[in-house]
Amino acid sequence: MPRLGFPGLLLVLLGLSACSDPERVAEALSQPAPPPPPELPPTPVPSPQKPWHFANNPEVGGYIWAQRGDTLYDIARKFRLTPRELAEANEIAPPYELKHGQKLRIPPQRLHLVAAGDTVYGLSQRYHLGMAELTKRNGIEPPYEIVVGQRLYLPAEKPAPAGPAPFAPALAASPGSQVPSATQQAAVPMPPEEPAPLRPTPSAAVPMPPPLADGQFAWPVRGRVVSYFGPQADGRHNDGINIVVAAGAPVEAAENGVVAYAGNELRGFGNMVLIKHAEGWVTAYAHNRELLVAKGDEVARGQVIARAGASGSVSEPQVHFEVRKGTRALDPLTMLGPQSATN
Repeated sequence: MPRLGFPGLLLVLLGLSACSDPERVAEALSQPAPPPPPELPPTPVPSPQKPWHFANNPEVGGYIWAQRGDTLYDIARKFRLTPRELAEANEIAPPYELKHGQKLRIPPQRLHLVAAGDTVYGLSQRYHLGMAELTKRNGIEPPYEIVVGQRLYLPAEKPAPAGPAPFAPALAASPGSQVPSATQQAAVPMPPEEPAPLRPTPSAAVPMPPPLADGQFAWPVRGRVVSYFGPQADGRHNDGINIVVAAGAPVEAAENGVVAYAGNELRGFGNMVLIKHAEGWVTAYAHNRELLVAKGDEVARGQVIARAGASGSVSEPQVHFEVRKGTRALDPLTMLGPQSATN
């Protein structure tokens, strides 16, 4: 008997059914066909042409899809990250190649809104971040100036330390002097009400300063200014002036006040004195060979408070001098009268 294929077998079965019960077959054929199953919406596929989930706020972070030809460096630069941060966030190993459509996590970052008095050097010290990394991350070009309201991106894992605003004079020395790099210099904190004293004093608190003697500050020493206030060529910011003098020259208080700090714990500045004055003024005197006052001492304008030297980060005798109103550094040359021969 010959074998029947599937179409032939179907015709035979239909023929037998029609012969045995034609009415049932006619009834079955007259029934309407069942409706087709509803169509399911297609599964959404994230488009590699747009961010899949990226918040506008960098403090949140998010995810993106790598495009054809993207490199780890390109994406890191776009989102103000270092290639290492992006690689670690996504566990990408050498040779750090990306695939088209690869999902990448953008780690969150901190934001700093530039305020009056902020400098690149001061912020790098405040956030424990190298100046080179801070300027490169934020596309800051020489002379490394920032403006009030500017948004700066910072690594999330390096938050700002708690405490008062930093007092961070950027020391600039004369030609031939040896000054550490910006990442080696330490920030000088604003003198708190109760800084650690050089030696015990009758009272732990700094007394109220006496009234000012004059409307102008006096020069602390008589000498040649070798570094001026403002941005320096290497990206640092000098918050004062540097005056070259003979070793051992007397350093005088620029105004009546109270010594708020006298010591050498602040790396890079050597033996330093901070004097608190009335009306919110503060003056600083760094690189001294010898200190002649201690915390809590009341000093008069023109009183010798130290002997000049080359302590700290400089290689020739000089005095780094600053004038501040609260935490804001001002150009000392705008606050000083002519140099006096009595210094």
